[in-house]
Amino acid sequence: GKTAGTGNGGSIALNAKQLDISGGGQITAATFGPGEGGSINLQVSDAVRISGKGETSGNESGIYASSMSESQDSGNGGRIELKAGELSLNSGAMISTSSKGGGKAGEIHLNAANLELGAESFVSSESHATEHGGDAGTITVDAEDSVRLTEKGALTTEAKGAGGGKIFVNAGNEIYLFNGGISSSVKQGEGKGGDVTTNSKFVILNEGDVTANAEEGDGGAIFIRTDNYIPSSGSKVTATSKRGNDGTVKIEAPDTDVSKGLTVLPGNYLDAARWLKTPCSARVGEKVSRFVMQGREGMPTALDDWLPGPGLWFAP
Repeated sequence: GKTAGTGNGGSIALNAKQLDISGGGQITAATFGPGEGGSINLQVSDAVRISGKGETSGNESGIYASSMSESQDSGNGGRIELKAGELSLNSGAMISTSSKGGGKAGEIHLNAANLELGAESFVSSESHATEHGGDAGTITVDAEDSVRLTEKGALTTEAKGAGGGKIFVNAGNEIYLFNGGISSSVKQGEGKGGDVTTNSKFVILNEGDVTANAEEGDGGAIFIRTDNYIPSSGSKVTATSKRGNDGTVKIEAPDTDVSKGLTVLPGNYLDAARWLKTPCSARVGEKVSRFVMQGREGMPTALDDWLPGPGLWFAP
């Protein structure tokens, strides 16, 4: 739905069992004047898959709600709400709200059992105006099981001359970032960096970044609440500002430093030369030589014992 006058943009509502968008296909609601942008509401019982790009530059497959007027009196961008069984974006696909003028970028709310963003795919809310722009919108993700951001897939809010948006990520089991990111930032101007809040049983960062940075304004705030926080050495969690005050990073998680339970083994764990000097004697009659190495708190297994088989389960 689009409008170029003073009226509000039309809304789009879709109910389906499955939705596939590829090859530059798009669902779009936009306003080019002072009217409010239309909203997009998608209810899909099974899977939503969005992937790829069109032949022309900037024609990424996706779902878009935009306020395109650069005027300070421009309307706010529309809201995107999507509920699905499974949601996956790949190969540069996008779900995006944006504003080029004084209006705010719309909110994005995603609800799915599992959300996966891979291969430079994005869910983003952006404010492009460098002066007197509207704030970036809020992104909320509610996943029953997992949120996985891989291969530079990212959740982002970004503003140039306004305040950064907010990002909320809630997952029942895990939030996993493998070379992916969650970012709420302000690229220029005095706007404050946005806030990032995550809640999950596991938060795993494998070369993953969580940032709420600002240029001239203060950095944002990051809150990570989890039962198991596992970051790799190459991961970053930052809320900084180049010219303003740094923001806040708060991680609420038990101490899961696995290195504390490790023991350094001696360099010469087993002197092979010593054992070669005393080989097992030859078998004579019923006399059988044995060589057994028993580990800590374990029962030794003889060399001629039967190998254990896998356990069997019988369904009633």
